[in-house]
Amino acid sequence: MNGKLKTLLIRSLSGIVYVALIVSMIYLSKWTGDFWRSRCYTFVVLMTLCVVGLHEYYGNLKKHGVKVVESWGYVVAVVFFMTYGLLFNGFSEVKVLGETLFLLGPFFAVLLILQLWRKGERPFEVIGYTAVSALWIVIPFLSMFFLVDNDRDMLMFAFVLVWVNDSFAYLTGMLFGKHRMWERHSPNKTWEGTLGGVLFCMVAAFFIENYFEICSYSGQWVLLGLICSVVATLGDLVESMFKRSLGIKDTGRIMPGHGGVLDRFDSMLMVTPFVLLIWLLDVL
Repeated sequence: MNGKLKTLLIRSLSGIVYVALIVSMIYLSKWTGDFWRSRCYTFVVLMTLCVVGLHEYYGNLKKHGVKVVESWGYVVAVVFFMTYGLLFNGFSEVKVLGETLFLLGPFFAVLLILQLWRKGERPFEVIGYTAVSALWIVIPFLSMFFLVDNDRDMLMFAFVLVWVNDSFAYLTGMLFGKHRMWERHSPNKTWEGTLGGVLFCMVAAFFIENYFEICSYSGQWVLLGLICSVVATLGDLVESMFKRSLGIKDTGRIMPGHGGVLDRFDSMLMVTPFVLLIWLLDVL
């Protein structure tokens, strides 16, 4: 077996495991009818992904001499997941989400106060790099947990739309890509590929909307497809910006052929907060 075929096989098998993990996490309670065991499974999967993502983020920064308060991020992740996942027992009221996210205030205050005892000439640089981990990693994974409880179909369709966007952006870019989109952050991304991803994502959203008859007004999910496509592309660019700023190819190796958690979830880390906002506003 030659190298390219072996790489493709490994990447494909890893991708199948990834998709199976996501689908089972979202729909296990529906399939089994066992709410508590399924919810524990979702809790473990999302919290593990969150912690691994934090480990990749902090680890790569520390390797390149960037100081962070690593323990702070892990405490935030554990407290937030435990607060929503266990203490509220899956209650779906928006108030619960607000109360959970409200914990950010005291935690950011603690992060600021900790710098009073730390020696360093740039305390706010440490604060900034550390705080980003909560906003970029913890909150999106917690938002996924919330959506599994309240609108699992919307979360699943968001994943599907992102996968469609990524796949067709890659294919159209490979076939027709000529004009670089943002070479400073992602030299291989082209305008042709990006527009192809947007188009096919909107087409997929149209078929999802009509096949499942999930919208009261025609065209609503096409708009969601457009939002997911644009935000997913920007999320990919943000993660590329992070990697290029550190001079690394992948953030981790946990997913053979795909890299780390941040590599695989780069688009969804940006898309999920927007999907949650759309759900909270009851736009769709």
